[in-house]
Amino acid sequence: MSIEEKRGYADDEFINEQKLDIKEQLAEIDADRANQEIGPYTMQALQYRAEYESTLYGADPLGDMMKVYGALPTKDREFFMDFMNAAPKERKEILKVVPKNQRRFYQARWGMEVDEKESLRSYFSDHNLPGADWSGWRPDTNLDDIKVKVVQEAGLETTEFGLWGDDVKLAEQNNAPEIEMMSPSKMIDITRIEKILQGAGLSDVNVRMHRQLGNGEKHGIGINMNLVKDRTNDIKNEINNNLGNLV
Repeated sequence: MSIEEKRGYADDEFINEQKLDIKEQLAEIDADRANQEIGPYTMQALQYRAEYESTLYGADPLGDMMKVYGALPTKDREFFMDFMNAAPKERKEILKVVPKNQRRFYQARWGMEVDEKESLRSYFSDHNLPGADWSGWRPDTNLDDIKVKVVQEAGLETTEFGLWGDDVKLAEQNNAPEIEMMSPSKMIDITRIEKILQGAGLSDVNVRMHRQLGNGEKHGIGINMNLVKDRTNDIKNEINNNLGNLV
């Protein structure tokens, strides 16, 4: 008898018998498991866990790639598989252009050192997190509606985030709650700025900050300064020094 025959590769009947035996063993294992009923809160927790693992933050870089693919913005999905299968010499360049929150998935699949995931505590130290009473936390609130409001308030194009006309109309119909953007004054100490300017020799310093909608990707902090200099002493000195020329 050949090695192949001993292994069963040349005997379909033998292979089928082995498959049947394995199925019976698996059935016995399942039969030994205790059935445990779970309540509605456990079901809800499992659902939220699955949704968390389908986000770019929660997805396992070495886990289910379908969850990663589903979490990607629509505009990035068409490049995902091509980038994943890129030649080694192209990978460093790809990591330079992909968003920071997507780098970990490529690094893990390519066997590279994976970037450390930013902690939520660190992220929300300078990003607004709505309070527990915010209606957007309700399970019956569609977060895509919230996303429409956030994108519009930032002055960005909704289609860049996979949101189309129907999504915008639906958000308006559902009266989606808005997220109050973090005021710049919470991140910048205005009093300290005034003291620095006064220390530079300026007087009557008055610093004010306000927020306005961005325009596309042009967003950040803009500074406008109205600086008035009292030239009275300069004029007096000029007259006294050049009185003869002026008469």
